[in-house]
Amino acid sequence: MTRADPPCPFDEFIVLTEVAEGWRLADAAFRRKFGHPANDFGHHLLALFDGGDSGWMPVSYVKYWKADGLMFSGGGCTDGRVLRRMNAAQQAIVRDAGGVLLWLMRYAEQRLCADGPGTFGYCGDERAWEVFDQVGYERTDHPHLIVRWHNRPDPGEAQAMIERVAALGPF
Repeated sequence: MTRADPPCPFDEFIVLTEVAEGWRLADAAFRRKFGHPANDFGHHLLALFDGGDSGWMPVSYVKYWKADGLMFSGGGCTDGRVLRRMNAAQQAIVRDAGGVLLWLMRYAEQRLCADGPGTFGYCGDERAWEVFDQVGYERTDHPHLIVRWHNRPDPGEAQAMIERVAALGPF
């Protein structure tokens, strides 16, 4: 989020934060979404829902990491089971705001990605693309590879970065 962004519309019942070892809290939802365990490296960002007597529950997760001078984003997921624990008014606020993952990624981008040329992601899901698009990502000529430029390099350098990341394959 930037200074021009409005305040998070659901901050009375959801906290957006970076959590060391946060992958442990998000692992169950991550496994359901991706079919394998979450990785332990990088910055782990969580949206935590205040479940009252049930305590704080991770409702959304995304990871960011830096490699070879570039920033990467991956593992974005939302736990529908936690969303269903919210009351109708809370669910409406989240829905009208565009979803928890959208706000979590805006938070992550503002917090972690201001420096450097951009953040690369890998997106093969159209529902996820809707979130990436609203955060400012662009599709590239490579299937599923996307980028959000923070400090857009000249076209030749940008294309060279895209090619270098594409050579990594899915991440």
